[in-house]
Amino acid sequence: MGIGGTSAEVPRYWLARFLFRLALHGYCIGYLETYGGFFYDNRGGYRFGLRGGKDVKVDAAGLSRVVERMYRAVAPQGYIERIA
Repeated sequence: MGIGGTSAEVPRYWLARFLFRLALHGYCIGYLETYGGFFYDNRGGYRFGLRGGKDVKVDAAGLSRVVERMYRAVAPQGYIERIA
């Protein structure tokens, strides 16, 4: 994954789970980071970034679209979350 000239290896499966859980919690989760250092932070706005690198701010109106596009780009074919 790359953001603004910084990059990190983020496992696809864990990123898909991360994005699914983020939406499941209504994007109100504080700070959340997955393997490889990709993070989401909703304290004082909405940001995605790489630990020690750049971040991207997203407005509230576009947040769900951004998460859905990222999820669809990384979720392996046929991948589904089962909520029990």
